[in-house]
Amino acid sequence: MKIKKLICLVLVTILSVTLLATLMTGCTTSISDKEAFDLLKNAIALSLSGDKNGPHYNPSESATNGFIFAYKESVRSDNTITNTNVNVHCEQDEATYALKVDDDLMVDLYQETYGINSVTSGAGTKIGDFGFIVGPYPDGESANERLYYTENNTDKSGNYTDKKLRVDMTAEEFIDTDLFQRYSLSSRLEELRNMPFDAFVFDGEDYGAYQQINLVKITFGVTQEYIDNYRAETGKASIFEGCTYAEIEVTFNRISNIYVYRTESLGSDFFNLPQEMYSLQITYLGKNISFPDDNGGYTYDANLLYRTDCAFAKV
Repeated sequence: MKIKKLICLVLVTILSVTLLATLMTGCTTSISDKEAFDLLKNAIALSLSGDKNGPHYNPSESATNGFIFAYKESVRSDNTITNTNVNVHCEQDEATYALKVDDDLMVDLYQETYGINSVTSGAGTKIGDFGFIVGPYPDGESANERLYYTENNTDKSGNYTDKKLRVDMTAEEFIDTDLFQRYSLSSRLEELRNMPFDAFVFDGEDYGAYQQINLVKITFGVTQEYIDNYRAETGKASIFEGCTYAEIEVTFNRISNIYVYRTESLGSDFFNLPQEMYSLQITYLGKNISFPDDNGGYTYDANLLYRTDCAFAKV
């Protein structure tokens, strides 16, 4: 009897796993090239609907859609890696879950650049970094808004010099400045937003798009004609310049991840390694997160709550 029960249990487990795998597979749907392109453009518009200075601003959605966001960007060249973290956040009412945009809006911005020896190596020596903070510190008693700038000392001591640029600047005022607009979400999605359909290459091996529940993944190449025209028209390199292929993920109808790869030869025509040259990871409506920790993430630090001077931490 015990053997029969064990056999039944095993059969039920196998059937359950098989059914689950079938359901997950059945939820994957291929998308045509044109559908993928249209979906991508719509996702960009929704992602930027909260940017007051962006091309798709929608005032009715500004407080809950795109206005509160965080992104991490990494740009890799042959000899440098530049990482940029931007976090626009605010407190959330614990009872109603409503965002306190008017009272507790805050902006953290940090950028660091490392030198590297080759495109396949990791980050080496830090050669520059800076950051800005504006807004009330989380749960702080002071209602004053402050804007700070921090940079590494030139003596290479590893210490930071904190400079107060302006007192009583609100976070919303800072978001409207030309300085912040250089790091806005619109600035990071501008090239992709303007890319025409004929710039995308979908007919390569493993290229194409599919949808799985609330995730859409688009894999494509980029024409050399587009890359050359972009440099000629803008005077700067496309984020896709030199790429072998790119991947974009759309989650809940917004842009969530962009990855650009190029193939790096490791000394043999038979051994090539895809190298991530560019990445952009975006989150929306995240929790109220404060200052960078030693691992590059964000943590809640009670020691910083009531400070009224600069509380920007070294990464």
